[in-house]
Parts: sequence; structure tokens; C-alpha cells
Amino acid sequence: MIKINAKIIGILIFLVLLVAVIIILIVGRLKTDDMKDIAEEAPAEETAQEGIRPPILDVAGEDIPGVPRYPGSVRISQTRADDGERTLTTSQYIASVGFDEIFRFYKEELPANGWINITEMQAEDLFLLHGYKEGAEAQISISSDPHYLGHTLIVLIYGR
Repeated sequence: MIKINAKIIGILIFLVLLVAVIIILIVGRLKTDDMKDIAEEAPAEETAQEGIRPPILDVAGEDIPGVPRYPGSVRISQTRADDGERTLTTSQYIASVGFDEIFRFYKEELPANGWINITEMQAEDLFLLHGYKEGAEAQISISSDPHYLGHTLIVLIYGR
């Protein structure tokens, strides 16, 4: 059996997750563009009544230990996968502030919570942070939420 270096596995997981986030954002952007077209066609009062309201309560789950949660955010989903060697937790949150502010929060809080080798990536509507801490790694993606206009989507992916 071929033994693969844990760092290579981590990089591969990061790349796969990055591609998944980009696909989600593209699909979300298409849906958001469709919603904008509908909003332009419909009278304002009808659009406001039919708008999707963001959740105000967390779904079941737990915050990821050692990865700070943006204050005031609401957990909208959480999944866990365990292959016997590694557990991968994905939590999604929404917040009613801009993604620039959330990006600054995580740039300060990750190092303050012991995360090292933090890398950053920025695209037009997406910020990504990736770091390591005591055998764990975390990736945080921050983007405009395609379903709740005026909100920001925070996706935390934690592997240990």
C-alpha cells in the first residue's frame, strides 16, 4: 500500500474544497441573478412579501473548537464525515454584515487562537483563509450569500 504524506492530503483536501466553494458561488450567483431579474419585473411590494427571510436561530450542531465564530452569526447547516483516520466538519453560518468585516475578524482571531501558517486568497466576491493548529487544519470561506440578500455566508471546514 502506498503511504501518502499528511501534508499532501491536506493540500489535496484544500484544493477540492476550494473548487467546491467556487462551484457553489457560481451556482449561487446564477440564482441571485435570476432573483434580481424577477425583482426588476415585479412591483416592490410584491418582491418584499415574497423575499426569503434569513433564519434567526441556529440549526443543531456545535461550534468548531478553537475556530472562533463570528459574533451574531447564525449556523444554517453542519455536517460531519469520519473515515476512521480523520474527521471533517463543515459548518455554514450567515451574518448581516459585509464580508470585508468578517474577513478582518478572522485575520485577527485565527492567529490569536493559535492557528499558524495562515494563507489568504481573495477573488471578486470571495475571501479564503486556511491555517493549521496542533494536527488540525481549517479553511474559512467568506462570500455574499446567494439566498439571503444583504447577508454574508461563512463556511468553516475543519479537519482533524
